[in-house]
Amino acid sequence: MTNTREYTRVGVVNPFDAPVYFTDETDSTMIDARILAERGEPDGTVIFAGMQTAGRGRIAGRVWESAPHESLLCTVIFRRKPDPVITLRTGLAVAQTYSRFIPSRGDIAVKWPNDVLFRGKKLAGILCESDGSTILVAAGLNLAQKSFPEHLADKASSLRLAREAFSGQTVFPSLPLPADVLPVFLTELSSALAEPFWNRKLSSLLWKRNEPVRFVSGDPDTGETVNGTVSGIGQTGELLISTGSAEAPGVRSFWSGEISY
Repeated sequence: MTNTREYTRVGVVNPFDAPVYFTDETDSTMIDARILAERGEPDGTVIFAGMQTAGRGRIAGRVWESAPHESLLCTVIFRRKPDPVITLRTGLAVAQTYSRFIPSRGDIAVKWPNDVLFRGKKLAGILCESDGSTILVAAGLNLAQKSFPEHLADKASSLRLAREAFSGQTVFPSLPLPADVLPVFLTELSSALAEPFWNRKLSSLLWKRNEPVRFVSGDPDTGETVNGTVSGIGQTGELLISTGSAEAPGVRSFWSGEISY
């Protein structure tokens, strides 16, 4: 991995008391964060970009598509031991970030394990990786998109489109730039990482909670298909699905997999 990339340090407020760097275009802020971590940057260091050309999702083969300066694309470096619930805590922070810019009214939800939705459409995605001593927390938040490619049109949304859904009901200030949203997200992330009742708060935002779902455990292409009702989230981040009936109740726990749209 090349270690010669240059980044611009910017004056974004960071509650983790660490540097914030910016690059106008990159393949992936996750790669940038790994380089910065190798250079010895401290806990809480942030890198964000105007554009990503090779962003990726949690599942192999899925990419994160983004036009220039339409999304907040960032990765935070944490010098900490692996945390099994950091992705979900980050999801809580992202959901609360969006709620600062629009009236949520129950429209914002966290789709287990790593997406944030507005009325069932994806607003943001989260990807966390750890090498045992450092955790990289990457987040992509859709902000300014007016539309999406045909294959995403019925699956994706943005802060702009979410605001338009309240047109005529609420007068909003101008659409914030990624650099405006970043300090809000970092503040919410700091709070979510310290939140002792994260599980309760996240469960209240859980997509499809108390609704019947089709869940594919493990690999989405080969995993077991489970039909049931989403019950909540366990203390170690597992998704709880009720697969029984009133006569024969039963709840199963899953640590990997995906709820089908």
